[in-house]
Amino acid sequence: MRTLSRLGIDIRVGVGPTITVAATASGRIPDPGGVLAVNPDQVTDWLGPLPVEALHGIGPRQSAALRDYDVHCVGLLAAVDPATTRRI
Repeated sequence: MRTLSRLGIDIRVGVGPTITVAATASGRIPDPGGVLAVNPDQVTDWLGPLPVEALHGIGPRQSAALRDYDVHCVGLLAAVDPATTRRI
């Protein structure tokens, strides 16, 4: 909040066991100047229900292709065989 009030810069910090989890967490903070930490034992439960487009690195074209195959949340994406995901 200090950075926002002093410099007008909105900083959102995600902390997680991997870069992808941390980056996804930083994008899920609704208020400016927030921090969201995801513990390693919470990753599966936290990521599972998120929509596929919320996962850091998944763009609009990839999420549209995944949704065409009824893969609409990260938990379903995790259950798909990696070779199948690459083909999609």
